[in-house]
Amino acid sequence: MKRILLLLAFGSLSYATTAQTSTNKWAIGFHVGVEQYKGELGSGFFKFGQDLNGLVGLDVSRQLTPRFDVAFHTTYGDMSYDNGTDPVVFTRKNMFQANVQGRFNILTDASKWRPYIFAGFGHMRFADGNYSQANTIIPYGLGLTYQVKPNLALRLQETFIYSDFDRMDSDPSKKLNDSYLQHSISLVFNFGGSKKDKDGDGVADEKDECPDLAGTADANGCPDSDGDGVADKDDKCPDVAGVMENAGCPKVNEADQKVLKDALHGINFETGKDVLNESSNEVLDRIVTMMKLNAKFNLEINGHTDSQGEDDLNLNLSEKRAAAVKNYLIAKGISADRLTAKGFGETQPIADNSTAEGRAENRRVELKIKF
Repeated sequence: MKRILLLLAFGSLSYATTAQTSTNKWAIGFHVGVEQYKGELGSGFFKFGQDLNGLVGLDVSRQLTPRFDVAFHTTYGDMSYDNGTDPVVFTRKNMFQANVQGRFNILTDASKWRPYIFAGFGHMRFADGNYSQANTIIPYGLGLTYQVKPNLALRLQETFIYSDFDRMDSDPSKKLNDSYLQHSISLVFNFGGSKKDKDGDGVADEKDECPDLAGTADANGCPDSDGDGVADKDDKCPDVAGVMENAGCPKVNEADQKVLKDALHGINFETGKDVLNESSNEVLDRIVTMMKLNAKFNLEINGHTDSQGEDDLNLNLSEKRAAAVKNYLIAKGISADRLTAKGFGETQPIADNSTAEGRAENRRVELKIKF
């Protein structure tokens, strides 16, 4: 058996703990390799002669994050060493070890080639004739994973094992600290899910509303630039954090909403002209204050008329009245790039133009906050 293991593992570096991916978080690995001893009886590290001892093993692992995995690892094999006699006699013991390891992936599973480092804690047991003995071990090392297919990987690893004592030495009462070195290769199978995630954002394609763009779980896999939980594609204010009920825009407080409501019919003009009445100044000054206190507010100024008169004249008048409000705000210190003025003439009535009351409702300037 030893010769077969040596042929399989000779020249390879290391065993694998995991090769799972974000969509297949569990993995099971089967490894073969060789082990070498370093202690009172000598050192066989990196010597490829009779001091190579074959091993086989199994590990089960789980991905916790794209860069960190944990694994339960077991290994069984022979351990031999030169007992110092002449002629040389190699003493052999059966060896079994089990440990828990944590691995840090230097590259995520977006890369086919993934180097990593790891460390762990566990126990090693030797059985030789009429007795067996266990000791604490600390495995650590480095390796390289190659993802052959989504559910299959190869892993090479170099594992150093520190042991508190192992009774292999000539005087077991000394409890000397010995070390071991494993070179192994693994075949690793990923499982735990078959859901695809093309953009790698952690949201499976079947639930991802934007499968080709990395996004967030709160936005159902779509990008959310301002982090407010509303996907950019549905967010009317994609660059400013807002609330869901306001389509991703910030919620306007009640005081500011009242300023806008008062402005609806508090901004008045001379009949048939775009000249502001002095009675409008108080309302407009409150708007100026609101804009200065809210630097993220932009204002859309929309002028409207009733249906009396020619359509073209009404449209022109509504545009001039919207511009008059804009100019007033600019004169009071509001930046022009925060203001947009539009005229709609008689095309958007909110009341019946056949009555005097309705026509008064339709003659208005509407102010809308934008971000």
